[in-house]
Amino acid sequence: MFTQAARRAIGRIGRNGVGANKASIHCLKDGQPFSVERRNQVLRVLSGKAWLTFDGKDFVLERGQKLRLSPGRDRAVISGLGSESLLFDIR
Repeated sequence: MFTQAARRAIGRIGRNGVGANKASIHCLKDGQPFSVERRNQVLRVLSGKAWLTFDGKDFVLERGQKLRLSPGRDRAVISGLGSESLLFDIR
């Protein structure tokens, strides 16, 4: 179940026509990991708190924060922190 903040974020995405920008939206629950090949995309946290790691560096992002996934050999691994589901997009 999405929090009220997540539902508002999804509503804004729908109104802004994200499909035209080729963004992909993901929801992770309970520490579920997700990995993505890095090709100079931007990851944006829509709701919750994210932990990311790549190139031996760790990052923590909160709602509204962004991080560029610079091209590299290693994949980025993403997981949610805390009890709230993590909702993020990559474009």
